Amino acid sequence: MKPKNLLYLFLVAISVGLLSGNALSKDDPLSSNFTGVVVDKAEGVAITRAHIWIHEDTGKRNFASLPDRQGHFAVQLPDGYYDVLFSASGFAPVCKKIWIRTGHPIKLNAHMEPDLGTSQVD
Repeated sequence: MKPKNLLYLFLVAISVGLLSGNALSKDDPLSSNFTGVVVDKAEGVAITRAHIWIHEDTGKRNFASLPDRQGHFAVQLPDGYYDVLFSASGFAPVCKKIWIRTGHPIKLNAHMEPDLGTSQVD
């Protein structure tokens, strides 16, 4: 992975860590469940080392999740629009936009492809 990409992931990880106090209870009346599975598109197997970064489009909150051993993840999110970034070492990132509405759970599966654009840096 390019050093520039590693720096980007590091900065995102730090910002998510600093803002992780925004976690919601599954009983929050103005939220809904966002779930899915992260899989290798070519092999059809779970990518357990993936990271899921979720950024509210207002810029007020960030969330993060990690998949379990089967590649499943679940995050409780308040109503709003979000940019979701799926990343894993060796795979091209996947970015999607979602809309969360109370009482309307969202399921989004990320089918990740190998990152063929990697190069060596001298």
